[in-house]
Amino acid sequence: FFFFFFFFFKQKTAYEISACLVGSEMCIRDRKYGVEKLLFAGTHLKDGKRSYELSLKDPNYYCAVGIHPCRASQYIHDKMTFEQYAAEIEKLIKEAKEGKMIAVGECGLDYDRFKFASKEQQMKAFPIHFDLAHRY
Repeated sequence: FFFFFFFFFKQKTAYEISACLVGSEMCIRDRKYGVEKLLFAGTHLKDGKRSYELSLKDPNYYCAVGIHPCRASQYIHDKMTFEQYAAEIEKLIKEAKEGKMIAVGECGLDYDRFKFASKEQQMKAFPIHFDLAHRY
């Protein structure tokens, strides 16, 4: 079977372009081409919540949550400390329905894209993925 992966780190997500694209028309179209399961990936807290909500729309939809390296400074925009931000991501993982949130990530270090997040911000966000993946 095919596993299709939606990645929410674009200038505009499909959801932002048109809510009807995600979880309905786009997913129906993908099934026509043999896609049986979908993974919605959140690259920061807000996208993680949206990915989880989408995963609840069908038994074959799943989600992942994490802090993409380019979104490692998102906590500042969300007016939180990094510790609060990390705690909110963990809370989302804890409260997710069993079997829906199946991965922690995307994680890594994007040293070629410091215009989105500095090396220091990326290094701060990187280790929590290992901790969360180990615990959940």
